[in-house]
Amino acid sequence: MNFIPGNLRDILISFNCENKKTYFPYSFVNKDNLFYIGNKPNIKYYNNISKYIYNKIPMKWNLQTEILQYLESNLKGLLEVMNKFSVNIFNKYNLNITKFKILPILSLEIFTSNFYAEVQNLNIRMIKDKVKDDIRNSYFGGNVSVFANKINKEFLYDINSQYPKAMLEDIPLWLTDFESYLYLTNIFTEEMYI
Repeated sequence: MNFIPGNLRDILISFNCENKKTYFPYSFVNKDNLFYIGNKPNIKYYNNISKYIYNKIPMKWNLQTEILQYLESNLKGLLEVMNKFSVNIFNKYNLNITKFKILPILSLEIFTSNFYAEVQNLNIRMIKDKVKDDIRNSYFGGNVSVFANKINKEFLYDINSQYPKAMLEDIPLWLTDFESYLYLTNIFTEEMYI
């Protein structure tokens, strides 16, 4: 559940958590040294560690103990940040994050349950039922590339695979009046396929 983008170390810092992500020499571990006990591994085995932090690691080192401590600190940190995030969302929006599997669904619920009334004059509707099915059935893909030979003082944005992805989502419809709804309904009838 990627509710909070970023790496765990930065997330724990940004949420001011008591649990901190520790450093571990991932590239040191191999099948031949799983029971290693001795001096701490060389700094070259650690990723993104300063000499100052490396020097704080005790010289005597036990791989099994260090792995368990590392995993425990990660889990405790993750639990702490998820609890803080959950309380934050509940206090601000009165929503329980355990009801939502991914961030976009949570974001949509935050919008619809807390801010939709403020923008109701936009008359947002979702296309459903037969009209939605007709639109989806009419999509067969194809060449969606646009080539610009020359651009003068403009910006060029190239976004790949947005059409197929968009077809998996609900289709929003911004209506200004009932006639536009009728017009769209008439467009997507069986008659257009005859």
